[in-house]
Amino acid sequence: MNAHSWMAQLFFALLTLSSATPSAASAIEPVAITGTWNGSLHLPTGALALELVVRRNADESLSATLESIDQAPGQLIPVSRVQIEGARLKIEINALSATYDGKWQAADGSWVGNWSQGQELPLTFKKGPAAALPTVAGLDGIWRGALTRNGVQLRLILHIVSATRGTAALLDSPDVGATGLQVSDLMRTGEQVSFRVPMAQVHFVGKLDEGVSRFVGSWQREGQPEATVAFARDAPNAGASTQPRPQTPIAPFDYEQEEIRFENPEVGGVTLSGTLTLPKRGAPFAAAILLSGSGPQDRDESLFGHKPFAVLADHLTRHGIAVLRYDDRGIAKSTGKFAGATSLDFASDARAAVAYLATRDDINPRAIGLIGHSEGGVVAPLAAIGNEAIAYLVLLAAPGTNMSEILISQRRLMGVMQGISEQKLKDSEPLLAEIYAQIASAPTRAEARRRVKKLLTAEALTELELEKSGRASVIDQLTRDWLRELLRYDAVATLRKINIPLLAINGSLDRQVPATENLAAIERAVRDNPDATVQLMPGLNHLFQTATTGAMGEYPDIAETFAPAALELITDWINARFASH
Repeated sequence: MNAHSWMAQLFFALLTLSSATPSAASAIEPVAITGTWNGSLHLPTGALALELVVRRNADESLSATLESIDQAPGQLIPVSRVQIEGARLKIEINALSATYDGKWQAADGSWVGNWSQGQELPLTFKKGPAAALPTVAGLDGIWRGALTRNGVQLRLILHIVSATRGTAALLDSPDVGATGLQVSDLMRTGEQVSFRVPMAQVHFVGKLDEGVSRFVGSWQREGQPEATVAFARDAPNAGASTQPRPQTPIAPFDYEQEEIRFENPEVGGVTLSGTLTLPKRGAPFAAAILLSGSGPQDRDESLFGHKPFAVLADHLTRHGIAVLRYDDRGIAKSTGKFAGATSLDFASDARAAVAYLATRDDINPRAIGLIGHSEGGVVAPLAAIGNEAIAYLVLLAAPGTNMSEILISQRRLMGVMQGISEQKLKDSEPLLAEIYAQIASAPTRAEARRRVKKLLTAEALTELELEKSGRASVIDQLTRDWLRELLRYDAVATLRKINIPLLAINGSLDRQVPATENLAAIERAVRDNPDATVQLMPGLNHLFQTATTGAMGEYPDIAETFAPAALELITDWINARFASH
């Protein structure tokens, strides 16, 4: 599935935001709401400390700001709406596509509820500022290092920031797709520097050089050989990466562009917002609807500084094909709720997009198709079954095997890169397969939680290289409705029901949906389809970039957003069947 983490969207890259819109306060409040409240958002990567500051305006309305004091100290995120409804505190943050709903617990003086942003996580706010951290002098900045495991070099990026609360640190390991790992026990004693990464069960002890610009030391992880890692501090004011994205479309465009909104009639409260691009001549046009991969996605499928769907839409439209791309439900300008939504829900949204296009005079209603990337390659076939309005499917890095096989394969690839022996990974795979099978077969989430709790013993956590303190979070993640639905998805059975033109492509360097086994499974599934093309694209990764290794850490470092060969293949295949005349 798509590599970017919803956690990265939580508080990063939101440095310039519009001002908050106050909302009226309830006449009766269970507690004086104004002032500072602190909470801890528990993620698989660790706990993030939050501070919510609520103010009462002159007109008695409320306004607020939120600060992630671990990830982005000093950056105040405006709250779009804060409201007391009886004993409930409700918060909306449009810039993050996030909400909070908490209930007042008078016994312990706290708001207890859930933070919702792509998924729901428990969050409790208590009165007062967050607890202080020790201040570690002289280490602020970005420190870069590399860890070698099984002959593969893994980049490490240590972020250290001191603010009024003290010194906080986070670790990224981009080559294994890990961002924002909590760093604890950061200490400096003279020339010695040490810290722990609880999620990775890592302890580091090193020595600073005289210029306090580099430290070298021992990287220790239980069950793995000790390694030497050198961290070097970025030069002051180095700034963010200026990696160019030459394919990102820039106005003026050689086609029409229209902001559109459409309702999903299958479910109330979901209005999808998107962009429709139309060639200037040749109506009515064949049309493509773009379906994004996992996680909360905007219409451009923005990630790692790239906008793959903007690039794909631009290329298709310049070659005579209309394109609709839209924000996921509950994300950016679309309404509804993303948290708790499953692939079946997203298929419902895709059908609504098809129905909308079919109403337009400038679209050929017999030439509307779906292009799904990654999880979008699950959503597209689900939407197409029994829907005669869908004329074709293009599947980009779509699953062909069952999801448990893909998840286990992903873990194997990443585990080897992290230095876990192939034999140890292989030995733990039967346990993982049983966990996934129990989740998929459970009739309810409650039953899935019961089954996973039973299987995730202390011994099982050790076998799976998971921190025991994170057991509750792991259980919560594994039993989400979204994952339960994906684990139930039978790609072969679904694709056998598809008898419309179908193109399935994958890059040979895809490390998330491995090409060989998944394309082979798709090819077997569509063998009775008279117009099915299954093709491997050498040298491309999961995002269809020309890559070296296919590792996720390469995604932001590659200037190319979408390989021209893939763009041309998709465009030519559609036009060969549905070109406007």
